[in-house]
Amino acid sequence: CVGNYTVSQDNMDSGVINNIASASGTTPQGNTITDDGSLATSGPAANPAIEVIKTASPSPFGPAGSLISYAFEVRNMGNVRLDSIVVTDPLIPAFTCSIPSLLPCAADTTTCSVNYTVQQLDVDNGSITNTGEVEAISADPSGQTDTDTNQITTNGPAQAPAIEIEKIADISGLSSPAQPGD
Repeated sequence: CVGNYTVSQDNMDSGVINNIASASGTTPQGNTITDDGSLATSGPAANPAIEVIKTASPSPFGPAGSLISYAFEVRNMGNVRLDSIVVTDPLIPAFTCSIPSLLPCAADTTTCSVNYTVQQLDVDNGSITNTGEVEAISADPSGQTDTDTNQITTNGPAQAPAIEIEKIADISGLSSPAQPGD
């Protein structure tokens, strides 16, 4: 006998398919006989892989006091489910965002975003370089931790340094007509 079995994500996560087969029959004398067999088939090696893609809007950013919205797309690039996913942003230390889990080839584009208030130093520097970080734990028996970072640079407003000076003379203490040395 031959049968087909569709491998499930749970099989991939566990790394093995346990198959138990039973057979029974009746002998010509009317006796029932049975036999059981089992086979554990190893699956492919677990390959947890997470990716984070960070975007900024608007670009270029505005003056000091304006907001930049950072959005984080998190992708499971591996072959096992990823759990306990946490996104952080070192520029905004109080920010953390959690995603419960992602199946292989799945992406989360809506859960994690944060706003940053542009500082005068950012405008003076002409750009902001910022990093998104993500960490996840694989659902396979090893429970491996996988991480990824994505650094982006967002340009600021066009810089136009300028200075103006106006000099005004006070001639009220001068004799009339003015003499050299007054």
